[in-house]
Amino acid sequence: LAQVVGDPGGLVGLVSVVSGVEWGGLVGLGVGPVVDGGGLGLVSGLFEGVVGRVPGGVAVVAEEGVLSFGELGGRVGRLAWLLRGLGVGGESVVGVCLPRGLDLVVAVLAVLRAGGVYLPVEVDDPVSRVGFVLGDAGAVVVISAGRWRGVVDGSGWSGPVVWMDDAGTVEALGGGVPVAAPVEVWGESLAYVLYTSGSTGVPKGVLGRHAGLANRLAWMGSGQGVGSGDRFLLKTPISFDVSLWELLCPLTIGATLVVARPGGHRDPGYLAGLMAREGVTVVHFVPSMLRAFLAVVDGPVGGGLRRLVCSGEVLPGPVAAAAVERLGVVVDNLYGPTEAAIDATAATDLATDPVTDPAGWVPSIGVPIANVRVYVV
Repeated sequence: LAQVVGDPGGLVGLVSVVSGVEWGGLVGLGVGPVVDGGGLGLVSGLFEGVVGRVPGGVAVVAEEGVLSFGELGGRVGRLAWLLRGLGVGGESVVGVCLPRGLDLVVAVLAVLRAGGVYLPVEVDDPVSRVGFVLGDAGAVVVISAGRWRGVVDGSGWSGPVVWMDDAGTVEALGGGVPVAAPVEVWGESLAYVLYTSGSTGVPKGVLGRHAGLANRLAWMGSGQGVGSGDRFLLKTPISFDVSLWELLCPLTIGATLVVARPGGHRDPGYLAGLMAREGVTVVHFVPSMLRAFLAVVDGPVGGGLRRLVCSGEVLPGPVAAAAVERLGVVVDNLYGPTEAAIDATAATDLATDPVTDPAGWVPSIGVPIANVRVYVV
């Protein structure tokens, strides 16, 4: 009122409805904790550090078998050596056309170790989309397996391919070639490119840099109550950004990665059995799949699950409340577009929220994670 009286001819749109102190507080809500970016390790260096500290620790559990950190590190280094021999270097895009499994884990880490840019390619995508993605991203090499030769060849790809099940590749990864040292990369170097559906129906490539990826992994690995004793489940399709932290976070903090079988992410009964059998402690669900999962479980899963992360859709209050009550877990609700290095905001530990009316509860998307600013426009 004082502003209007003081300047009767002023524009209404310039009248502030909050004080300077209030405005400062509102702006502050959009700023995440500031963490020294210079202290963030990048993926290959973090993984190599874990390999050096706990070479005998269990790194990956999959249907094909189990790999220790030392075994995984050896395979990763040798595949990186093969990639370097094919010309992969700093910011070279490498398409990875593999289903979930041990080979996928090795391939992703090897691409990053060679200095390349990881481009996930779903094996069940139409060959026209595969061809578009490989061409649009400027891929220089593809990693795949013989079972998917029809996808790679059908896409029109004519460049070099590393076939993971080829006898020569198997021999090389078993010790037939040297272990390549990690190629030096910087925070602003590209780490991955993900293709979304695009608002026009044409796939749109989103570029992710090492600094943003490292920041997201560090936020989860250092401040969210997870550690080397945890067992993460990898179940998200590789074309979605969530799969990046599912795969990389455990392997950069010395935890164990449990890999769901291809297609297993669609089967809540299978997931419940796998999680109980392998002692999974950290898992991600989109809310719609969480609802389906809750329909087949009626209590804690195997006694080990303790942290459930949701993102990708609006999390309904009743679903979150049911997860907290029936599974006995901490629920985190995360939000972020693919362009924001996976996640931008987080409401952590929803188990502590006072929920007196679950039906009317709308979980918050929280506050910015470390080194992130959020603007409402």
